[in-house]
Amino acid sequence: MVDLSPEKEPRAQVSVSSLVCEGLGLLYQALQYAADTLRDPWEFAVEIGELRAVGVTNADFRWLLCKGSLKHAREVPSVNGDQRRFVFGDSLRFCDRSCFQLTEQGVELAGSLFAGGLPNSLMPFDGIRSEPAGASGIKPVWDGERHQFFVCDQLVKEFKVPSPNQETILTAFQEEDWPIRIDDPLPPSLHADCKRRLHDTIKSLNRNQKQSLIRFMGDGTGEGVLWELTLPEEKPSPNGR
Repeated sequence: MVDLSPEKEPRAQVSVSSLVCEGLGLLYQALQYAADTLRDPWEFAVEIGELRAVGVTNADFRWLLCKGSLKHAREVPSVNGDQRRFVFGDSLRFCDRSCFQLTEQGVELAGSLFAGGLPNSLMPFDGIRSEPAGASGIKPVWDGERHQFFVCDQLVKEFKVPSPNQETILTAFQEEDWPIRIDDPLPPSLHADCKRRLHDTIKSLNRNQKQSLIRFMGDGTGEGVLWELTLPEEKPSPNGR
């Protein structure tokens, strides 16, 4: 009997199809529009119908989610009618109101695929303006003296031992009044790859949060940092409302 156990069978390498590239292009462009208009990136989340229209399948969505390149949420009616509102989850099930957005890893994937230009003459990536955000009216607070980081008055991180790189990024955001994007504020180093160092620091900022209320992301160039608020998944009430 032939032994096809995972330890001996080499893992197949999956390439990104042209249809998936088309979908990634739409998602990549949506983030650019959000940044250019200084809006919350979820305001430009792409609907599942639009992505299916260019040929992205449910299997493609699930693969990108499992690879960490995509995140999704279900759009629900807005309370005030002004901003889009979502219920977030980690399942691999979708509905007609599912919407998608690239993760930091997905931005890097799209950036590598579209280095020569986005498909179908989509707008080329030429950077993101750094101006005050405030579409949601909520701004995080970094208390450098106490080494505490708050979102909506909730303690998100507290550094009991020095963490120079993470604290440098938080300090830069605080000093600039929390714009949607900042340039890499970490000092140059002859002994480290600056893009890799920034990437690792962003991952550390997202790790071990006491309350998962904010997510930091790279901007796809390896030279900037973005942020977005995250909301806990809503639980249905006993009466179904």
